[in-house]
Amino acid sequence: KRGRAHQPGLGLGADAAVGLEAHGLEFLVPHLAARDGQGLVPVHHEEVAHGVAVHHRLGQAPDRVDVDAVVAAVGISNYQSVVTTSAIIARYDPYLIIALSIVHSVSKDLRQGDLCLVDRVYLADIDYSGRKPVPYGQIPGMPPFFLADSELLQKAEAEAYLVTDRYIQHAFLLSSNVYYTSLPEVEKVLSEHYRSQEGIRITDNAVGGIAMAAHSGNVPAIYLMTVGEEIGNPEQKINWVRKGLEAAPTLGKIVTRMLLDTGDSNA
Repeated sequence: KRGRAHQPGLGLGADAAVGLEAHGLEFLVPHLAARDGQGLVPVHHEEVAHGVAVHHRLGQAPDRVDVDAVVAAVGISNYQSVVTTSAIIARYDPYLIIALSIVHSVSKDLRQGDLCLVDRVYLADIDYSGRKPVPYGQIPGMPPFFLADSELLQKAEAEAYLVTDRYIQHAFLLSSNVYYTSLPEVEKVLSEHYRSQEGIRITDNAVGGIAMAAHSGNVPAIYLMTVGEEIGNPEQKINWVRKGLEAAPTLGKIVTRMLLDTGDSNA
């Protein structure tokens, strides 16, 4: 919890909330493990809002205190994810949020199976510009986009390069309640409303809600994504979830190392 003593950024004893879309919970949990076989040991399960929050305790490593982690499937759609994430924040008061999701690429430079860190989260299908001096995608009283915590991003990227030889890319994410099936759909939204934001290269249907809840709850957050499909490639429709889940071992190692703040490559 945030009341516990900790260092800036990731510190020992900090609680964390790891948020996944509904299809992600089962694949990630077995891969969250610390050195010497000590990993996430289930403590209890409980229903939080309309998502399942599964409370696990990370086993005590040598010279370290226990780290609690709440692993939750927050649902699909920004409506559901904002409600579930807000409930989790209220219930557990986490020190940080690590959001994991399978995303869809709109860039030729982000291929199926790639990993990427999100620097900014933009909201789609929100337009109050007719009554307020705010741009498309911005909710009055909220920022025009949500920034990931820069210190946590650096930490995640450093840990990722210790556990995988994959190139970790950075991107802006457009989070929508619309499941885009073709590039023209996305390009129309981008050209009409986000023409200056060339960094928007991936889309999803849940991270926007997590970002809103984290911002409102004043909880630092990062978003570690795996590309399930390249939009516009129909051949990838049949295996995009499986391809996204193949990154489970790598994601599990990165998250575990971040929670334990380990410094060697054998964790």
